[in-house]
Amino acid sequence: MPSVKIILNGEFKSIKPLTTMAGLIKDLKLVPERSAVEYNLKILKKTRWNETYLEEGDRVEIVQLVGGG
Repeated sequence: MPSVKIILNGEFKSIKPLTTMAGLIKDLKLVPERSAVEYNLKILKKTRWNETYLEEGDRVEIVQLVGGG
């Protein structure tokens, strides 16, 4: 099965076809509640992660929020 190539945090990454943003977050083992996503230069609301399918050449920036004191 061919892979889809995206740019994730500035680096090329191959993912499975029909991967959603929510699926990518899960595959990366990130905590959704602590993640913020920029998708093709726009902030992507968490409510849209399950319906946003990643395609060849998409640009994704994921930031993990970290607490501390």
